[in-house]
Amino acid sequence: MTLCAAWIRQIDSVEELVFATDSSLTGGEKWNQGVKLFELPRPDCLICFAGDTGRAYPLIR
Repeated sequence: MTLCAAWIRQIDSVEELVFATDSSLTGGEKWNQGVKLFELPRPDCLICFAGDTGRAYPLIR
């Protein structure tokens, strides 16, 4: 199961966009730590994935 969450929090007059994902990766084996959240060339967005790492990583990189 994959979990990804995003929310806006405000501290004083500053708004922040916060992202979080779980970190378990699978693709023939299971790794308990891994990256599922990636920066895009734009400074105002990120991308995350669910599913097979072998399919997702080539699309993101």
